[in-house]
Parts: sequence; structure tokens; C-alpha cells
Amino acid sequence: MQFGFFVYICGVTQNLSCIYLNNLIDIFMKKTFTLMALLAIAITSFAQEKKIKVISSLSDYTVQAFDRALGADRYEIDSLVVYELAWEEPDCFALIRDCCEKGRLTGINLYYCRALSEIPAAAFYPTLANGAPRKAETEGEKDFTRTNLRYITLPTCLDKIGDNAFANTNLETIEIPYLTKEIGQ
Repeated sequence: MQFGFFVYICGVTQNLSCIYLNNLIDIFMKKTFTLMALLAIAITSFAQEKKIKVISSLSDYTVQAFDRALGADRYEIDSLVVYELAWEEPDCFALIRDCCEKGRLTGINLYYCRALSEIPAAAFYPTLANGAPRKAETEGEKDFTRTNLRYITLPTCLDKIGDNAFANTNLETIEIPYLTKEIGQ
């Protein structure tokens, strides 16, 4: 009788162990599946398609032509490659700065702009602070707002870079031509 009771208890314990083990496996599989689903969602959200805009020619050399070439999707551009532009117009830099401030533009390649001889002062300096026009800084209160600009390639024919041309940007890489004669503060 004692042996039969022991076998019965072992059988019950084994059944409970199997049920417990099966529950653990179910929980583990559910958590693993949930984790894999969350990981897949995270990967797809981080793997956004990068948009590169190439402006190879303009109908005429005006700010309006450059504005049209940027297009309605200008705030979705990640990188901009420009071959020619009306660089005498400072408003062209204002349009590019606007894409850096309000959009996703982080990289600019101006290497092919043979007519560009100068980057004007404060060309990429932010004009917005938290979505509102920048206020003059008061003593003791500084605004550290920066544009999205992270890299820029300049043309070899560049003669001058104006004061604070790249101030308050997130610039990580810049290629300054060897023959540039003047670089501002």
C-alpha cells in the first residue's frame, strides 16, 4: 500500500510538473513572439527610406526656379545634391536653411556648383527657435537651437566662407576646398 501511494503521488507530481512546464513554455513562446513582433516594428520604423534630391539644372537662375526645383516635398529630403543655382541670391541659402530647420535635410553636396564663389555670413544659422521666429538673445539667456545640417561638401572654386556661415548647426563633416582664400569666424 505504501508503494502504491508513492507511485500515485509521483504520478500526480509528474502530471503537475508537465502542466507547469507546458504553461512555462506557452508563456515563453508568447513573450518571444511578442518580443519578435515589437522588434520587427522597431526595425521598420527606424529603417526609413532616405530621400536624395538632385537638382541638376534650372529653367532660369532665379530663387523662384530653385524654389520650384526643391518641390513640395522639400521637408522630406534627407540629402541634397545641387549642380547649379542662382547663388548670387542669398534667398537660395534661406530656402536650403528652411529645409534643414523644418525638414529632414541633413546633408548637402555643392561640389558641382562651379559658379558658387561664396557662402554668405550666417547662411545656415537657424532662424527658428522651437518653431517660432528666433528672438534676440538676452544676457544670461541663450538659445542653443540647431539646424539638422550634419555634413556639407563645398565646391573647389569657393573663395570665401562668411562669418558664422555654419553656426548652430549639427555639422559633423565639412570639406573645405584647399584654395579657399577667406574663412570667417
